[in-house]
Amino acid sequence: MYDVGFYILEHSYYLSQSHVEHERSMKFYPKARMDGMESIQMDPCYMTQHFKDREDFCYHRHVIFVPRDKNIAEGPKRTVLSLSEKYHRNPTKPADKDVAERVFAVAENRMTLKFHYDQGNVSANILEFTKPPVSELGDRLTFNPAMVSIYQWSELQAPDLEVPVLFLGAFRFSVDQWVWNEADPRSPAMKNLQLFYILQELLKAEEQSLFFVRSMEDEVHEMLIVRGRESAGPKLKYSIFDTLRNEKAKKAMKQKEQQLQEQSKREVETDVDYLGPYLARLGNPESLSHDEALQMRESCLSDFKQLLVDRANHIQTMFEKVRDGLKFRTVFLLEVKVTF
Repeated sequence: MYDVGFYILEHSYYLSQSHVEHERSMKFYPKARMDGMESIQMDPCYMTQHFKDREDFCYHRHVIFVPRDKNIAEGPKRTVLSLSEKYHRNPTKPADKDVAERVFAVAENRMTLKFHYDQGNVSANILEFTKPPVSELGDRLTFNPAMVSIYQWSELQAPDLEVPVLFLGAFRFSVDQWVWNEADPRSPAMKNLQLFYILQELLKAEEQSLFFVRSMEDEVHEMLIVRGRESAGPKLKYSIFDTLRNEKAKKAMKQKEQQLQEQSKREVETDVDYLGPYLARLGNPESLSHDEALQMRESCLSDFKQLLVDRANHIQTMFEKVRDGLKFRTVFLLEVKVTF
């Protein structure tokens, strides 16, 4: 049983493999997790996450790592080669502005945005950036249009044909060192400022996605530590109603039984002194005179007779009460019988 904060439904792994980088598969309760993760598959060379019902519509994340040297079993965290994220269609956005897949080729310093297919289109827009050098990733980021490559579908009229011909990036031209594929003539060209803002967002998104990957590795590492601790010293949780296995409830019941036994034992051992109250009236003398003994005898008989009278009166009162109630019910039943 894992800690409640992990919300694990199922964990499949090899008993001989207990490290984060080993092959394993986990299923979670997505509604209970903040990130909506439904499952994760881990391998020495990749990690794949599946999400459900996220606000950003992300449903898939796949990370490829640099294979670790065989001579180095453990050490610093693996280097990320590439990271891709896939998104469901957001109906509030146009298809050509709604991101379908985001790819960060970390090793190649490239970032690619693939948009959703619009209705009636056989191809989708693609926007590719080349990351600026590390020296330029400071407070002031300079934008170079040559770092951008855009692909948009277009349906153009061929010169010698009477039917439309689909050109999938067949023509390329350069404007101010900005490399374009043939754009859709119906779509306005993207300005440098728009591309600059997209580049800024992508750089932040890449950093955030890498942070999520490292956080997931740390979380799995913590899960494995908890799993190892539970395997070494299992402590199962029982229901409070399971008195046979619940040690706390069992101990409380034994204490209660012991207290009842001790109380019963004390009651048996203690003799009831019926003359105690009468001796107290006389000041608890060590010895009684003849007259005092007769007086105490008369008091005992008088109190006993009064007790019998009180009991008889109580019985008579209860009898009369029951008799009146029976009489009332009899009259009521007779009236009901006459009515029907």
